[in-house]
Amino acid sequence: MKAWTGSMVVGLLVLFLGIPAGAEERVVRVARLQDYAPFCGASENIERDQNIPSGDDAVGFGGNCWDVLRESYHQEGFTIQLFVVPWARAMSYLNQGKADILFPEGKNQEREWAFDYPEEPTNQANFVVYVRADNSVEWDGLAPVARYRIGVKRGFNCGDQWKAAESIRKHEVGSIVDAFVMLSQKRLDGVVGYEGPWDYVLGQEGWQERYRKLPAFDASLEYPVALKSNGRGRMLLDAFDRGKRHLVKTGVVDSLKAS
Repeated sequence: MKAWTGSMVVGLLVLFLGIPAGAEERVVRVARLQDYAPFCGASENIERDQNIPSGDDAVGFGGNCWDVLRESYHQEGFTIQLFVVPWARAMSYLNQGKADILFPEGKNQEREWAFDYPEEPTNQANFVVYVRADNSVEWDGLAPVARYRIGVKRGFNCGDQWKAAESIRKHEVGSIVDAFVMLSQKRLDGVVGYEGPWDYVLGQEGWQERYRKLPAFDASLEYPVALKSNGRGRMLLDAFDRGKRHLVKTGVVDSLKAS
């Protein structure tokens, strides 16, 4: 008697339980950091590994960027398996094949070697430099920043212009709060960051009056991405594009931004 194969088991489930063929493939596994509010962020009751079928939302995780991703995949009939983990673990999940999608990621030359991108973004990130409120310095672009020591959150992409500005004295920090504390203590001359999330942190800490931001020197659209080596990656990104375009056409994206 021949041993039963996995395909035979799936076939019997389809026959006897009425499970649609291919339903086992309608899951997209998504990895994300927790500290990127208001685009996407976690609360204290976050469930770090959860399945989210169509019509449901994540427990303890939210934000406009997440709303766009969730609704786009739900529109295409996908259940989302969400992992909210530190950056190094998220990358490990991708490399091990435990996760398919990382979001949201901006584009730069290094990332485009490793990742496939969809056509539709989830959001836009503006890159700005913050200084102390009593600092009267003004500049456009990055060239005048060269003589300053600027704090940057470890692992974050601040665009190709920032990466190419090798003359700037860049100091990596572990958290946004740490960077602003060092700025207050004059251990840094400025902090570079993403305008929305960094403003959010200042608001949470009640520090809005301590610092001011200079005009944005660059910006990047951000996307869900998949490793080029992931055999399902291109299919999943195409599904996101279809879902997102439907949301735009029906006005859902505008309503998500307004909520």
